[in-house]
Amino acid sequence: MKITITGRHFRNLEEVRELIEKKLNNAFKVFPNSIKNVRVIISKNLYLYSIEALIELTLKKKVVPIVCEHKDLRTAIDLFTAKSSLQMQRVKGKLISKKRTTTATIRKEN
Repeated sequence: MKITITGRHFRNLEEVRELIEKKLNNAFKVFPNSIKNVRVIISKNLYLYSIEALIELTLKKKVVPIVCEHKDLRTAIDLFTAKSSLQMQRVKGKLISKKRTTTATIRKEN
C-alpha cells in the first residue's frame, strides 16, 4: 500500500504524515492486501482543515473518495480515519453480498 500525503497552505507536515499513516494502517485492516494506492490532500482554509482522499482498490479497479472538514486538525484526522474505515467496511459488505446473491441465484435455478 502506497500512501501519498500532500499539504496545501500547511506546515509541520512530517508530524501529521506519521499520524495519518499510523491511523490509516489501523483503519485499513478490513482490506489488508486489496488497497493499491491512497492519495491524501490536507489543506487549510481560513478556519477549516480539509482532508480529501482517494483510495484505489485492486478489486475491480474501484476508487473510494473521502472528504472531511473540521476546525481542529486532530479532530479532522480522527473523523477522516473513522469515515475511511466505515467506507471500507461498506465496500467489503457490498462485495460479500454480491457474491452471496450470485451463488444463491445459481442454486435456485438448478
